Amino acid sequence: MSIYPSLQLTLVHPDMTREFENICKILYSERCPGDLAEDTVKLFYDHTFQIGSLYITILTYTNYFYLGSPVMPLAINIHERKFKSSHSMFWARVLCDIPALAKYRFPIVINESEPSVHLAVKAHAPNLIQFEGWIHRFRDMDKYMRQKGYGAHAVAYFKACVKYLLMSESRTEMQDRFRKEFENIWPKDFVNYFREKNTQLLFTCNFFF
Repeated sequence: MSIYPSLQLTLVHPDMTREFENICKILYSERCPGDLAEDTVKLFYDHTFQIGSLYITILTYTNYFYLGSPVMPLAINIHERKFKSSHSMFWARVLCDIPALAKYRFPIVINESEPSVHLAVKAHAPNLIQFEGWIHRFRDMDKYMRQKGYGAHAVAYFKACVKYLLMSESRTEMQDRFRKEFENIWPKDFVNYFREKNTQLLFTCNFFF
């Protein structure tokens, strides 16, 4: 726990960390730590909700040793500020308590569009393959377009276009589709918004989810 310059609290339960470490040992006992198989452990880092003035971000994982592969909690980050440092402190502490997070090549879905979150994870756990959940990105887009006076039909149209772009097989394909199909058609303000808010993630994430 840290209280200066802002409150930062990391919650980790020893039983859950022990369970996670044991699962990793069994799943990866006959494969290279860098292998990424279909049944590999999947991580999720999700800014879920607020409690008063505090933000709650939860690290969870898929537990393949239970029927239905439920998503289970691994660690909780309670922070007062949405800064890169808040996430950096969390990951530095969690990697000490859960060494498997730095040993194996897990895919991690980050449900946050802020680049600072992705950069913090990459700095402490470069072995993790980052994907971005679309929830926050589309929520931010919806807010921006309504503030600019776009109607419901226009909002739905642009969301469908961006979803189409994000489903590209690669960064290059996404950029090519954008330039050829939308850059000269969309209103200039939305073209600038897309460039600023969406293409910046190409430098922090390996893939889109």
